[in-house]
Amino acid sequence: MLNLIKQSIPPNRYEFIHNAEDLIRFVDQLQQLGQKPVGFKIVVSKVSEIETLVRTMVELDKYPSFITIDGGEGGTGATFQELQDGVGLPLFTALPIVSGMLEKYGIRDKVKLAASGKLVTPDKIAIALGLGADFVNIARGMMISVGCIMSQPMSYEYMSCRCCNDRCEERKSIDCWRKAISCHKLCNKFA
Repeated sequence: MLNLIKQSIPPNRYEFIHNAEDLIRFVDQLQQLGQKPVGFKIVVSKVSEIETLVRTMVELDKYPSFITIDGGEGGTGATFQELQDGVGLPLFTALPIVSGMLEKYGIRDKVKLAASGKLVTPDKIAIALGLGADFVNIARGMMISVGCIMSQPMSYEYMSCRCCNDRCEERKSIDCWRKAISCHKLCNKFA
């Protein structure tokens, strides 16, 4: 159980999830407990693993609300550089693989697909939607719009832009209204 006033930092993997069945059962458990949409984020490296995952969903008749496909280009800034640079298929290669696998097993309408990873410009977003994404996550563009310069490794203790850390004394110096206007302008460019 999470404490409402305590910071929650999820692990990069859960010790009790060893395979596709464990993952799907855990997602189902969270859906039942919270009565909210629950999904997970993956980087695709092997087509066979995606097929195993999708086949497991069908066998268990349990489905995540969504799957976020993160490109191997390094959409997750909190990981090791070696993983960013060397593991996983590019987003525009991975999206049609996952979408096609869901189609192959007849469950594409049961699972929404999100695209994530360096989607900053409208053309990249359009490509992601055309390749099978139902929606996109745009973290990088939003972070840049509020002043993140993305020049430092991420750390829960220190963020160079001050806009996304827990240190109240640093957050006080942020002009939230100015940042909100900047972020709003970016969002309107995508609308």
